[in-house]
Amino acid sequence: MIGFHGGASYGTYNSFNANAGINGHTKLLDYNVGYSYASTDGISEAADTTGKANFDKDGFNRQTVQANLTFHAGRHINITPYYRYSYFKGDYDADAFIDGDNKFTYLLNNPGIMATAALPNGTLTANYSYTYAERNYIADYGTFFFKGKFNTGDVYLSQKLSKRLKLLAGVNYQGYQLLDTTLATKDPKTNIVSPYASLLVQSGFGLNVEAGGRYNVHSKFGSHFSYGINTSYLIREKVKVFVALSTGFKAPTVTQLFGSFGANPDLKPEHSINLQGGVQLSVPDRRLNLSATAFLRDIKDLISFANNMYMNVNEQKDHGFELEANYSPIERLSLKASYAYVAGNIYLKSNGKDTSYDNLLRKPKNTFTFNIGFQATRQFFASVSLLSMSSRTDLYFQSVSPYGQVPVTLSSYALLNAYAEYKFIHNKLTAFADAKNITNAKFTEVYGYNTIGFTITGGVRVAL
Repeated sequence: MIGFHGGASYGTYNSFNANAGINGHTKLLDYNVGYSYASTDGISEAADTTGKANFDKDGFNRQTVQANLTFHAGRHINITPYYRYSYFKGDYDADAFIDGDNKFTYLLNNPGIMATAALPNGTLTANYSYTYAERNYIADYGTFFFKGKFNTGDVYLSQKLSKRLKLLAGVNYQGYQLLDTTLATKDPKTNIVSPYASLLVQSGFGLNVEAGGRYNVHSKFGSHFSYGINTSYLIREKVKVFVALSTGFKAPTVTQLFGSFGANPDLKPEHSINLQGGVQLSVPDRRLNLSATAFLRDIKDLISFANNMYMNVNEQKDHGFELEANYSPIERLSLKASYAYVAGNIYLKSNGKDTSYDNLLRKPKNTFTFNIGFQATRQFFASVSLLSMSSRTDLYFQSVSPYGQVPVTLSSYALLNAYAEYKFIHNKLTAFADAKNITNAKFTEVYGYNTIGFTITGGVRVAL
């Protein structure tokens, strides 16, 4: 059996997207091969405050090829080799508010393989992936290249021990290397090996408990243990209360330690503790779902970029909550709304004094979303969505003397979007239209850089 899937779309800024692929299966083999292409003239990356500087457009082009095969080696074993290749090229500007005729290319090679074996009441899985990345930047002030490779492997067992007890255990390996002999440490590399295990207990009367741990052995930072405990309790099949406590370990990347821009070999790893809890209400007969979630996060030795280098910050504390509601008053109509609040403070010790301030750059404290979806017929679907974000803080890195870091405020904004599609030929052909920022709202995500105004894209998707 052979199938075909593909699609094409065209829209504002001369933006074109296309993809095509074939898939099929036999008794011994499944396969999937695809290609995608995207290009756009784009807009000027840097903002022109005068509107008269005639900044050039910064477009891009992307091509991607992917393929995977699954060999059925007997009744219980599947082996899946895969390959992904991506190539990007495009333009970028010199800095915030500054035009430039700069170019970049980005190449990504990613072969890998996965194998699964079905066991009595469980599954054994092994996978390996290799990634080679190459980025080149051609600017007025020089040419810069970045090359690196990433190896990762994982072997894990998911096993049902009894009716109410399930085990997950395995070991993970990750290895990173920069390919650059001009660095102080030539071709630097780091790796981490992490055995882990978790146990899920389902009580049968609504209480579920999952507890697990991970032992991280890093080539530079030694051994660190992290753990997580998740509990939930279901009341009368409608209300679920849950609490989760976990710790985290995050080592500096090889680029942060040894790279060519702002590297700091004396960085320490981050350690975090996270607490999350909430309640969910589900009333299926009334098509209603409500949820409320809150979190606290404390990060020690946070890795941050300041004064042109990576450095550790004493402590970062974040907290917030999210409310979400899904309701279908009638079968074909769905209403979704959510509200999120996030706040965070950084804590520093300087000259023997403790100081703290809000530092969640570019992240709004208040975010609101609303979506209406209507399945008018089996063939026609339409939706309208609204995204609203409150004001945010940012830092402007001055490109001229005194080369300071100036705090700025990014104004709040709201985006109105709409989408519609119609299916033909027994749902094998779909025509769609997608409109973004319908009101052409002016907003900023990064100070000194542009954002896209109103856009509309139309196209077709095929699945045969």
